[in-house]
Amino acid sequence: MRHLNSILAGLLLTALATGAGAQSLAGRHQLGLRLGYWTQTASVRVEIVSPEISTSVQGDGYLGGVTYGYWLEEDLALTIDAGALALDTETRVSPWTTSTSSGVVGPTLLVEEREESTFGGRLAAGVDFVMGRHFMTGAAIGYNLMGDFDRPVGGSLNYSGPEMSLAFSFLLGGGRSQEPVYTSPSAGRSLWQEYRVFDDRVEFDTHFGMMTIPFAHIESVTVSESGVDGLLRGDLHLDGFRPALKLDWANFLEHVVLDKSEGCIRRVLFTPDDVEAFRDALEGALARHRDRR
Repeated sequence: MRHLNSILAGLLLTALATGAGAQSLAGRHQLGLRLGYWTQTASVRVEIVSPEISTSVQGDGYLGGVTYGYWLEEDLALTIDAGALALDTETRVSPWTTSTSSGVVGPTLLVEEREESTFGGRLAAGVDFVMGRHFMTGAAIGYNLMGDFDRPVGGSLNYSGPEMSLAFSFLLGGGRSQEPVYTSPSAGRSLWQEYRVFDDRVEFDTHFGMMTIPFAHIESVTVSESGVDGLLRGDLHLDGFRPALKLDWANFLEHVVLDKSEGCIRRVLFTPDDVEAFRDALEGALARHRDRR
């Protein structure tokens, strides 16, 4: 059995492709902790005259790190990551060897302990969720790239391997201040939820948390009659049908239909205080946003 503790440190520049929060993430700072699990397997076969010795190495362990990030845009962040990897390796050798001095054939167990260190980096992709004004959590899968050790450990010089990790972050700063272009106040028709249009996004302040849709993800915005009225006329609204998330009384009232190009949910139905005024405000903000880009 060989035990190895190695330190993996590096800088990581990443583009985070998702963000959702109670306010714009642009201009905010992020301090985080990353925890995860790492694994690697290597097999080596060595022949020393006779018999042949087979070595199988299984390495796994826990990893952790601290991160600093700065959100350049609502869906883009620059992140610096410094981490450590605790690695435990086990070497299995063919158990039967011959002792020439005694002429006895039997099991032999070799044990060695030592420390090695190397530098490396990490490539990863994941998703982040804003849980409130100051907290964010996320999950990622990635690959740890490590340099070779000076001496083989368990028959292997390199222990690069995949990882899975969770991240917990604290958000600092107020972000780039913005006043909403249009606000649909909390009311009975919206189940006492507030909806807001900004210059670069739509926010839905629901009973289950804040939901934000960046303008870059919006395909179209339309006004539709209630599902009940359509049903009474024999119109089931099957043209262009998509599964939808309904935030309020959209089945029973005239409502806004927002179609998205990304995400698990591609259609959102909701009932602002004035559906046409909300649609016009959102279409105007979308047009200005696309002109700027």
